[in-house]
Amino acid sequence: MGLRRSWWAWALWGWWAFTGLAQDASHLVAMRETVAAGDLYRVSCRVRLEGTLRLPAEKEGTAPTILPFQGNSQIDYVERILEVTAQGEVRRTLRVYEQMTFQRRLGQQEQKSDLRPAARRMVIVRHNQLEVPFSPDGPLLWSEIDRVRTDVFPPALTGLLPSMPVKVGEKWQARREAMVELTDLEKITQGHLVCCLERLIDQDGNRLAQVSLQGTVVGISEDGASRHHLQGFYYFDLDGKLLTYISLEGKQALLDSEEKVVSEVKGQFVMTRQRLRNHDLLSDQAIRGLTLVPNEENTRLLFDEPELGLRFIYPRRWTVRRADARQVVLDEPNGGSILLTLDSPGHAWTAAQYQNHVEQWLAKEKATVHRRGVIRGIAQASGRLEHFQYEVSLRGERLILDYYAYQHPHGSVTLAARIPTTVAKLSEDVALIAQSLRRSRGAAHPPEP
Repeated sequence: MGLRRSWWAWALWGWWAFTGLAQDASHLVAMRETVAAGDLYRVSCRVRLEGTLRLPAEKEGTAPTILPFQGNSQIDYVERILEVTAQGEVRRTLRVYEQMTFQRRLGQQEQKSDLRPAARRMVIVRHNQLEVPFSPDGPLLWSEIDRVRTDVFPPALTGLLPSMPVKVGEKWQARREAMVELTDLEKITQGHLVCCLERLIDQDGNRLAQVSLQGTVVGISEDGASRHHLQGFYYFDLDGKLLTYISLEGKQALLDSEEKVVSEVKGQFVMTRQRLRNHDLLSDQAIRGLTLVPNEENTRLLFDEPELGLRFIYPRRWTVRRADARQVVLDEPNGGSILLTLDSPGHAWTAAQYQNHVEQWLAKEKATVHRRGVIRGIAQASGRLEHFQYEVSLRGERLILDYYAYQHPHGSVTLAARIPTTVAKLSEDVALIAQSLRRSRGAAHPPEP
Protein backbone atom coordinates (compact mmCIF):
# COMPACT_ATOMS: atom_id res chain seq x y z
CA MET A 1 0.00 0.00 0.00
CA GLY A 2 1.38 3.43 -0.90
CA LEU A 3 1.49 6.22 1.63
CA ARG A 4 -0.39 8.48 -0.76
CA ARG A 5 -3.67 6.69 -0.09
CA SER A 6 -4.67 9.89 1.60
CA TRP A 7 -8.23 9.32 2.76
CA TRP A 8 -6.51 8.85 6.09
CA ALA A 9 -5.29 12.11 7.49
CA TRP A 10 -4.56 13.88 10.71
CA ALA A 11 -4.43 17.47 11.93
CA LEU A 12 -4.10 19.39 15.13
CA TRP A 13 -7.13 21.61 15.34
CA GLY A 14 -8.21 24.25 17.78
CA TRP A 15 -10.98 23.86 20.29
CA TRP A 16 -14.33 25.00 18.96
CA ALA A 17 -16.83 26.50 21.35
CA PHE A 18 -20.07 24.71 20.63
CA THR A 19 -23.46 25.52 22.09
CA GLY A 20 -26.13 22.86 21.88
CA LEU A 21 -29.33 23.85 20.11
CA ALA A 22 -32.69 22.75 21.39
CA GLN A 23 -33.06 19.16 20.18
CA ASP A 24 -36.53 18.50 18.80
CA ALA A 25 -36.77 14.79 18.00
CA SER A 26 -39.60 15.47 15.54
CA HIS A 27 -37.77 18.24 13.65
CA LEU A 28 -36.59 17.21 10.15
CA VAL A 29 -33.15 18.42 9.08
CA ALA A 30 -32.21 18.72 5.39
CA MET A 31 -28.52 18.31 4.52
CA ARG A 32 -27.89 18.99 0.85
CA GLU A 33 -25.08 20.82 -0.89
CA THR A 34 -25.69 23.06 -3.85
CA VAL A 35 -22.83 23.73 -6.24
CA ALA A 36 -22.44 25.78 -9.41
CA ALA A 37 -19.68 26.67 -11.84
CA GLY A 38 -17.70 29.59 -10.44
CA ASP A 39 -18.02 28.56 -6.77
CA LEU A 40 -14.80 28.96 -4.76
CA TYR A 41 -13.53 26.87 -1.84
CA ARG A 42 -10.55 26.58 0.47
CA VAL A 43 -9.66 23.00 1.44
CA SER A 44 -7.13 21.69 3.93
CA CYS A 45 -6.32 17.98 4.49
CA ARG A 46 -3.97 16.31 6.95
CA VAL A 47 -2.91 12.65 6.97
CA ARG A 48 -1.01 10.57 9.50
CA LEU A 49 -0.37 6.86 8.94
CA GLU A 50 1.47 4.11 10.74
CA GLY A 51 1.65 0.37 10.25
CA THR A 52 3.59 -2.43 8.64
CA LEU A 53 4.25 -3.43 5.04
CA ARG A 54 5.08 -6.95 3.95
CA LEU A 55 7.48 -6.99 1.02
CA PRO A 56 7.69 -10.00 -1.32
CA ALA A 57 10.37 -12.57 -0.56
CA GLU A 58 13.59 -11.93 -2.47
CA LYS A 59 14.08 -15.66 -3.14
CA GLU A 60 11.68 -18.57 -3.35
CA GLY A 61 11.40 -20.36 -0.03
CA THR A 62 12.57 -17.39 2.05
CA ALA A 63 10.36 -15.43 4.43
CA PRO A 64 8.95 -12.07 3.28
CA THR A 65 10.34 -8.89 4.82
CA ILE A 66 8.03 -6.96 7.13
CA LEU A 67 8.93 -3.31 7.63
CA PRO A 68 7.37 -0.68 9.89
CA PHE A 69 6.46 2.63 8.33
CA GLN A 70 5.08 6.02 9.22
CA GLY A 71 3.83 8.74 6.94
CA ASN A 72 2.00 12.01 6.83
CA SER A 73 0.85 14.51 4.28
CA GLN A 74 -0.27 18.12 4.28
CA ILE A 75 -2.38 19.43 1.42
CA ASP A 76 -3.83 22.94 1.19
CA TYR A 77 -5.43 24.49 -1.87
CA VAL A 78 -8.04 26.90 -3.15
CA GLU A 79 -10.40 25.62 -5.81
CA ARG A 80 -12.80 26.98 -8.40
CA ILE A 81 -15.60 24.83 -9.82
CA LEU A 82 -15.41 24.82 -13.63
CA GLU A 83 -18.02 22.30 -14.74
CA VAL A 84 -21.11 20.77 -13.12
CA THR A 85 -23.43 18.23 -14.78
CA ALA A 86 -27.19 18.61 -14.94
CA GLN A 87 -27.34 16.07 -12.09
CA GLY A 88 -25.19 18.33 -9.90
CA GLU A 89 -21.98 16.28 -10.16
CA VAL A 90 -18.72 18.24 -10.26
CA ARG A 91 -16.74 17.19 -13.34
CA ARG A 92 -13.94 19.72 -13.53
CA THR A 93 -12.22 22.15 -11.12
CA LEU A 94 -9.21 24.46 -11.10
CA ARG A 95 -6.93 24.26 -8.06
CA VAL A 96 -4.08 26.41 -6.86
CA TYR A 97 -2.04 24.44 -4.35
CA GLU A 98 -0.55 26.35 -1.45
CA GLN A 99 1.07 23.22 -0.01
CA MET A 100 1.41 19.57 -0.95
CA THR A 101 3.98 17.83 1.22
CA PHE A 102 4.44 14.10 1.71
CA GLN A 103 6.77 12.44 4.21
CA ARG A 104 7.31 8.79 4.97
CA ARG A 105 9.67 6.46 6.76
CA LEU A 106 9.86 2.84 5.58
CA GLY A 107 12.20 0.84 7.76
CA GLN A 108 15.27 3.06 8.00
CA GLN A 109 14.61 4.96 4.77
CA GLU A 110 13.08 8.41 4.89
CA GLN A 111 11.53 10.28 1.99
CA LYS A 112 10.07 13.74 1.62
CA SER A 113 8.58 15.39 -1.43
CA ASP A 114 6.99 18.74 -2.19
CA LEU A 115 5.07 19.99 -5.17
CA ARG A 116 7.12 21.81 -7.81
CA PRO A 117 6.25 25.52 -8.09
CA ALA A 118 5.56 24.94 -11.81
CA ALA A 119 2.79 22.49 -10.89
CA ARG A 120 0.95 24.59 -8.30
CA ARG A 121 -1.95 25.25 -10.68
CA MET A 122 -3.89 22.19 -11.86
CA VAL A 123 -7.17 21.41 -13.53
CA ILE A 124 -8.80 18.34 -11.95
CA VAL A 125 -11.01 16.29 -14.28
CA ARG A 126 -13.31 13.83 -12.54
CA HIS A 127 -13.62 10.64 -14.59
CA ASN A 128 -15.11 7.33 -13.41
CA GLN A 129 -14.53 8.26 -9.74
CA LEU A 130 -10.89 9.11 -10.42
CA GLU A 131 -9.22 12.52 -10.48
CA VAL A 132 -7.19 13.10 -13.63
CA PRO A 133 -5.15 16.31 -13.37
CA PHE A 134 -3.29 18.43 -15.89
CA SER A 135 -1.66 21.82 -15.60
CA PRO A 136 -2.25 24.80 -17.90
CA ASP A 137 1.33 25.83 -17.09
CA GLY A 138 3.23 22.79 -18.35
CA PRO A 139 3.63 18.98 -18.22
CA LEU A 140 3.27 17.17 -14.89
CA LEU A 141 5.39 14.41 -13.40
CA TRP A 142 3.65 11.06 -13.01
CA SER A 143 4.26 11.27 -9.24
CA GLU A 144 2.33 14.56 -9.14
CA ILE A 145 -0.57 12.99 -11.00
CA ASP A 146 -0.54 10.01 -8.64
CA ARG A 147 -0.72 12.21 -5.55
CA VAL A 148 -3.77 14.02 -6.86
CA ARG A 149 -5.33 10.81 -8.19
CA THR A 150 -5.35 9.24 -4.73
CA ASP A 151 -6.34 12.37 -2.82
CA VAL A 152 -9.87 12.88 -1.53
CA PHE A 153 -12.19 14.73 -3.93
CA PRO A 154 -14.38 16.79 -1.56
CA PRO A 155 -17.49 17.06 -3.81
CA ALA A 156 -17.74 13.24 -3.79
CA LEU A 157 -18.19 13.27 -0.01
CA THR A 158 -21.73 14.54 -0.48
CA GLY A 159 -22.46 10.81 -0.69
CA LEU A 160 -22.26 10.87 3.11
CA LEU A 161 -25.32 13.12 3.29
CA PRO A 162 -28.85 11.75 3.61
CA SER A 163 -30.95 11.80 0.46
CA MET A 164 -34.00 12.90 2.50
CA PRO A 165 -34.46 15.15 5.57
CA VAL A 166 -33.74 13.27 8.82
CA LYS A 167 -34.39 13.63 12.54
CA VAL A 168 -31.86 13.67 15.38
CA GLY A 169 -30.97 10.03 16.10
CA GLU A 170 -31.94 8.82 12.62
CA LYS A 171 -29.48 6.65 10.65
CA TRP A 172 -28.79 6.09 6.93
CA GLN A 173 -26.18 4.39 4.76
CA ALA A 174 -23.52 6.36 2.90
CA ARG A 175 -23.73 6.04 -0.87
CA ARG A 176 -21.20 4.06 -2.85
CA GLU A 177 -19.35 7.08 -4.28
CA ALA A 178 -18.48 8.30 -0.76
CA MET A 179 -17.27 4.85 0.35
CA VAL A 180 -15.08 4.54 -2.74
CA GLU A 181 -13.67 8.03 -2.15
CA LEU A 182 -12.77 7.31 1.48
CA THR A 183 -11.29 3.86 0.89
CA ASP A 184 -9.76 4.17 -2.60
CA LEU A 185 -11.28 0.78 -3.45
CA GLU A 186 -11.82 0.05 -7.12
CA LYS A 187 -14.56 -2.48 -6.35
CA ILE A 188 -16.61 -2.89 -3.17
CA THR A 189 -17.64 -6.48 -2.48
CA GLN A 190 -19.32 -6.12 0.91
CA GLY A 191 -19.96 -3.81 3.84
CA HIS A 192 -21.28 -0.28 4.28
CA LEU A 193 -20.86 2.91 6.30
CA VAL A 194 -23.67 3.98 8.63
CA CYS A 195 -24.24 7.68 9.34
CA CYS A 196 -26.31 9.07 12.22
CA LEU A 197 -27.45 12.62 12.96
CA GLU A 198 -26.22 12.97 16.55
CA ARG A 199 -27.16 16.55 17.43
CA LEU A 200 -27.58 20.13 16.26
CA ILE A 201 -25.15 22.70 17.60
CA ASP A 202 -24.35 26.39 17.32
CA GLN A 203 -20.88 27.68 16.51
CA ASP A 204 -20.59 31.46 16.58
CA GLY A 205 -24.12 31.83 15.25
CA ASN A 206 -23.82 29.14 12.58
CA ARG A 207 -26.12 26.14 12.84
CA LEU A 208 -24.25 22.87 12.41
CA ALA A 209 -25.41 19.27 12.21
CA GLN A 210 -23.03 16.78 13.82
CA VAL A 211 -23.10 13.39 12.12
CA SER A 212 -21.26 10.24 13.19
CA LEU A 213 -20.22 7.51 10.78
CA GLN A 214 -18.75 4.06 11.15
CA GLY A 215 -18.57 0.77 9.36
CA THR A 216 -16.46 -1.85 7.61
CA VAL A 217 -16.01 -2.05 3.85
CA VAL A 218 -14.29 -4.86 1.94
CA GLY A 219 -13.19 -4.77 -1.67
CA ILE A 220 -10.41 -4.70 -4.23
CA SER A 221 -7.86 -1.91 -4.62
CA GLU A 222 -4.78 -1.64 -6.82
CA ASP A 223 -2.91 -3.17 -3.85
CA GLY A 224 -5.18 -6.24 -3.77
CA ALA A 225 -7.97 -7.36 -1.47
CA SER A 226 -8.48 -4.91 1.41
CA ARG A 227 -10.69 -4.48 4.44
CA HIS A 228 -11.33 -0.96 5.77
CA HIS A 229 -12.82 -0.07 9.13
CA LEU A 230 -13.77 3.58 9.57
CA GLN A 231 -15.23 5.63 12.38
CA GLY A 232 -15.51 9.36 12.89
CA PHE A 233 -17.80 12.32 12.42
CA TYR A 234 -18.45 15.35 10.26
CA TYR A 235 -20.15 18.74 10.53
CA PHE A 236 -22.61 20.06 8.00
CA ASP A 237 -23.27 23.82 7.95
CA LEU A 238 -27.06 24.07 7.75
CA ASP A 239 -27.04 27.76 6.82
CA GLY A 240 -24.17 27.58 4.33
CA LYS A 241 -25.32 24.20 2.96
CA LEU A 242 -21.79 22.79 3.06
CA LEU A 243 -19.95 19.84 4.55
CA THR A 244 -17.28 21.85 6.36
CA TYR A 245 -15.36 19.39 8.51
CA ILE A 246 -14.70 15.65 8.64
CA SER A 247 -12.54 13.67 11.07
CA LEU A 248 -11.92 9.95 10.66
CA GLU A 249 -9.89 7.21 12.25
CA GLY A 250 -9.36 4.16 10.12
CA LYS A 251 -7.67 0.83 9.79
CA GLN A 252 -6.85 -0.87 6.49
CA ALA A 253 -5.85 -4.51 6.30
CA LEU A 254 -4.39 -6.02 3.13
CA LEU A 255 -5.64 -9.60 2.72
CA ASP A 256 -4.16 -12.68 1.08
CA SER A 257 -6.07 -15.27 -0.96
CA GLU A 258 -7.35 -16.85 2.28
CA GLU A 259 -8.45 -13.41 3.61
CA LYS A 260 -5.71 -13.41 6.21
CA VAL A 261 -4.12 -10.06 7.13
CA VAL A 262 -0.68 -9.60 5.57
CA SER A 263 -0.19 -5.87 6.26
CA GLU A 264 -2.06 -3.35 8.35
CA VAL A 265 -2.22 0.41 8.38
CA LYS A 266 -3.82 2.71 10.92
CA GLY A 267 -4.46 6.35 10.19
CA GLN A 268 -6.26 9.56 10.96
CA PHE A 269 -7.82 11.99 8.53
CA VAL A 270 -9.04 15.56 8.96
CA MET A 271 -10.41 17.82 6.24
CA THR A 272 -11.65 21.37 6.65
CA ARG A 273 -13.53 23.17 3.90
CA GLN A 274 -15.02 26.62 3.50
CA ARG A 275 -16.59 28.71 0.78
CA LEU A 276 -14.79 31.81 -0.47
CA ARG A 277 -16.35 34.90 -1.95
CA ASN A 278 -13.34 35.67 -4.12
CA HIS A 279 -9.68 34.83 -4.61
CA ASP A 280 -7.16 36.76 -6.71
CA LEU A 281 -5.62 33.63 -8.28
CA LEU A 282 -8.99 32.21 -9.30
CA SER A 283 -10.78 35.34 -10.47
CA ASP A 284 -12.24 35.68 -13.97
CA GLN A 285 -9.36 37.96 -14.88
CA ALA A 286 -6.70 35.59 -13.49
CA ILE A 287 -7.91 32.60 -15.52
CA ARG A 288 -8.79 34.45 -18.70
CA GLY A 289 -6.80 33.04 -21.60
CA LEU A 290 -5.97 29.74 -19.87
CA THR A 291 -6.83 26.48 -21.63
CA LEU A 292 -8.84 24.68 -18.95
CA VAL A 293 -10.05 21.71 -20.97
CA PRO A 294 -7.70 18.77 -21.67
CA ASN A 295 -6.05 18.49 -25.07
CA GLU A 296 -3.11 16.72 -26.65
CA GLU A 297 -0.61 19.36 -25.58
CA ASN A 298 -1.55 20.25 -22.01
CA THR A 299 -1.92 16.61 -20.89
CA ARG A 300 1.68 15.66 -21.71
CA LEU A 301 3.88 14.24 -18.96
CA LEU A 302 7.35 15.15 -17.80
CA PHE A 303 10.10 12.61 -17.12
CA ASP A 304 12.75 14.31 -15.01
CA GLU A 305 15.27 12.20 -13.09
CA PRO A 306 18.24 14.25 -11.84
CA GLU A 307 19.95 11.05 -10.65
CA LEU A 308 19.99 9.78 -14.23
CA GLY A 309 20.67 13.20 -15.70
CA LEU A 310 17.75 12.76 -18.10
CA ARG A 311 14.67 14.79 -18.88
CA PHE A 312 12.05 14.55 -21.65
CA ILE A 313 8.35 15.13 -22.39
CA TYR A 314 5.99 12.39 -23.53
CA PRO A 315 2.27 11.99 -24.36
CA ARG A 316 0.11 10.52 -21.60
CA ARG A 317 -0.80 7.42 -23.65
CA TRP A 318 2.78 6.20 -23.15
CA THR A 319 3.92 4.51 -19.92
CA VAL A 320 7.44 4.42 -18.52
CA ARG A 321 7.96 0.73 -17.72
CA ARG A 322 11.56 0.84 -16.58
CA ALA A 323 14.12 3.51 -15.77
CA ASP A 324 17.63 2.78 -14.55
CA ALA A 325 21.13 4.19 -14.97
CA ARG A 326 21.48 2.56 -18.38
CA GLN A 327 18.06 2.41 -20.05
CA VAL A 328 14.54 3.82 -20.02
CA VAL A 329 11.71 1.81 -21.61
CA LEU A 330 8.31 3.15 -22.66
CA ASP A 331 5.35 1.46 -24.30
CA GLU A 332 1.75 2.21 -25.30
CA PRO A 333 -1.37 0.05 -25.70
CA ASN A 334 -1.29 -0.30 -29.51
CA GLY A 335 2.08 -2.01 -29.68
CA GLY A 336 4.45 0.95 -29.79
CA SER A 337 7.65 0.74 -27.78
CA ILE A 338 10.64 3.01 -27.18
CA LEU A 339 14.07 2.17 -25.79
CA LEU A 340 16.30 5.02 -24.61
CA THR A 341 19.92 4.06 -23.95
CA LEU A 342 22.04 6.46 -21.87
CA ASP A 343 25.77 6.81 -22.44
CA SER A 344 28.27 8.76 -20.39
CA PRO A 345 30.32 11.62 -21.87
CA GLY A 346 32.93 10.41 -24.36
CA HIS A 347 30.97 7.28 -25.32
CA ALA A 348 28.44 8.78 -27.74
CA TRP A 349 27.48 7.12 -31.01
CA THR A 350 27.17 9.25 -34.10
CA ALA A 351 24.10 8.66 -36.24
CA ALA A 352 26.31 6.98 -38.88
CA GLN A 353 27.67 4.52 -36.32
CA TYR A 354 24.17 3.89 -35.02
CA GLN A 355 22.77 3.25 -38.49
CA ASN A 356 25.58 0.83 -39.28
CA HIS A 357 24.70 -1.11 -36.11
CA VAL A 358 21.02 -1.18 -37.13
CA GLU A 359 21.88 -2.42 -40.65
CA GLN A 360 23.83 -5.33 -39.19
CA TRP A 361 20.95 -6.19 -36.87
CA LEU A 362 18.38 -6.09 -39.69
CA ALA A 363 20.53 -8.41 -41.80
CA LYS A 364 20.92 -10.81 -38.87
CA GLU A 365 17.15 -10.83 -38.30
CA LYS A 366 16.53 -11.34 -42.05
CA ALA A 367 14.17 -8.39 -42.15
CA THR A 368 12.72 -7.19 -45.46
CA VAL A 369 13.46 -3.47 -45.83
CA HIS A 370 10.72 -1.63 -47.74
CA ARG A 371 12.01 1.88 -47.10
CA ARG A 372 15.38 3.11 -45.85
CA GLY A 373 15.59 6.73 -44.72
CA VAL A 374 18.70 8.89 -44.85
CA ILE A 375 20.26 10.51 -41.81
CA ARG A 376 19.09 14.05 -41.24
CA GLY A 377 19.95 16.58 -38.58
CA ILE A 378 17.23 18.22 -36.50
CA ALA A 379 17.55 21.72 -35.13
CA GLN A 380 17.94 21.43 -31.37
CA ALA A 381 18.33 24.09 -28.70
CA SER A 382 20.43 21.79 -26.56
CA GLY A 383 22.88 19.27 -27.98
CA ARG A 384 22.93 17.58 -31.38
CA LEU A 385 20.06 15.44 -32.67
CA GLU A 386 20.06 13.21 -35.77
CA HIS A 387 17.33 10.92 -37.12
CA PHE A 388 16.87 8.03 -39.55
CA GLN A 389 13.98 5.64 -40.15
CA TYR A 390 13.11 2.29 -41.75
CA GLU A 391 9.93 0.54 -42.80
CA VAL A 392 10.39 -3.21 -42.62
CA SER A 393 8.67 -6.57 -42.42
CA LEU A 394 10.01 -8.42 -39.42
CA ARG A 395 8.74 -11.71 -37.98
CA GLY A 396 5.49 -11.41 -39.87
CA GLU A 397 4.78 -7.81 -38.85
CA ARG A 398 5.00 -4.57 -40.85
CA LEU A 399 6.82 -1.99 -38.73
CA ILE A 400 8.25 1.52 -38.71
CA LEU A 401 11.61 1.57 -36.96
CA ASP A 402 12.51 5.07 -35.76
CA TYR A 403 16.04 5.93 -34.57
CA TYR A 404 17.49 9.08 -33.02
CA ALA A 405 21.00 9.86 -31.81
CA TYR A 406 21.28 12.71 -29.28
CA GLN A 407 24.68 14.05 -28.23
CA HIS A 408 25.37 16.47 -25.37
CA PRO A 409 28.49 17.36 -23.35
CA HIS A 410 26.86 15.70 -20.29
CA GLY A 411 26.11 12.47 -22.12
CA SER A 412 24.35 10.99 -25.14
CA VAL A 413 21.09 9.13 -25.73
CA THR A 414 20.21 6.71 -28.49
CA LEU A 415 16.50 6.19 -29.10
CA ALA A 416 15.04 3.13 -30.83
CA ALA A 417 11.29 3.01 -31.46
CA ARG A 418 9.18 0.14 -32.79
CA ILE A 419 5.82 1.23 -34.28
CA PRO A 420 3.27 -0.96 -36.11
CA THR A 421 2.38 0.65 -39.44
CA THR A 422 -1.29 0.49 -38.41
CA VAL A 423 -0.53 3.25 -35.88
CA ALA A 424 2.05 5.15 -37.91
CA LYS A 425 1.04 8.45 -36.30
CA LEU A 426 2.90 7.30 -33.17
CA SER A 427 6.03 8.46 -35.01
CA GLU A 428 4.90 11.99 -34.09
CA ASP A 429 5.04 11.01 -30.41
CA VAL A 430 8.53 9.59 -30.89
CA ALA A 431 9.66 12.83 -32.53
CA LEU A 432 8.27 14.85 -29.61
CA ILE A 433 10.17 12.71 -27.11
CA ALA A 434 13.40 12.88 -29.10
CA GLN A 435 13.25 16.64 -29.58
CA SER A 436 12.59 17.21 -25.87
CA LEU A 437 15.58 15.15 -24.69
CA ARG A 438 17.89 16.93 -22.26
CA ARG A 439 20.93 15.60 -20.43
CA SER A 440 22.52 16.89 -17.24
CA ARG A 441 25.34 15.67 -15.05
CA GLY A 442 23.44 13.07 -13.04
CA ALA A 443 24.66 10.92 -10.17
CA ALA A 444 24.52 7.88 -12.45
CA HIS A 445 27.47 9.24 -14.45
CA PRO A 446 29.92 11.05 -12.13
CA PRO A 447 32.55 13.33 -13.65
CA GLU A 448 35.33 11.39 -15.37
CA PRO A 449 38.87 11.84 -14.00
